[in-house]
Amino acid sequence: MLDLDKNYYGKDYDIVILSGVTCFLSQKKLKQCFTRIHKVLKTGGLLFIQTNHPDSYFKKAKSNWLQYISYSFSSRISIKFRNSKWQVISEGDINLHTKQKIIKLLKISGFRIKKIYEPLATKEDLKNFPHMWIDEDKIPFHLALIAERI
Repeated sequence: MLDLDKNYYGKDYDIVILSGVTCFLSQKKLKQCFTRIHKVLKTGGLLFIQTNHPDSYFKKAKSNWLQYISYSFSSRISIKFRNSKWQVISEGDINLHTKQKIIKLLKISGFRIKKIYEPLATKEDLKNFPHMWIDEDKIPFHLALIAERI
């Protein structure tokens, strides 16, 4: 992603999707990524971003699928993803970017925010997947943004 404009320079793409990626980039690298995506998108092109919602961390939300290992004032935290039997399926460190920081970096990089999604688990989710949800109906665990290249 950090070489995107070198590999695809001069291309006019309609959409770029970053799903579960932003948390693996430092703030500096995230801005570089947005700037490079801006170069390959055509005017009016869309950038879709999906990531873990920082509110779930800051509000110390409880979940049956995601466990925050460290709570600190650092933007780098440790997490574990778990299956329905509470077995660890993935773990590691991530960078936590607030919604406001992501929006600011997008605007600096030449994007306009079109839509922000902060979904909560529904009553149907709670009923059909009780082994997963604890606080997901009160605190969003995912953040999705659609930004337009201007």
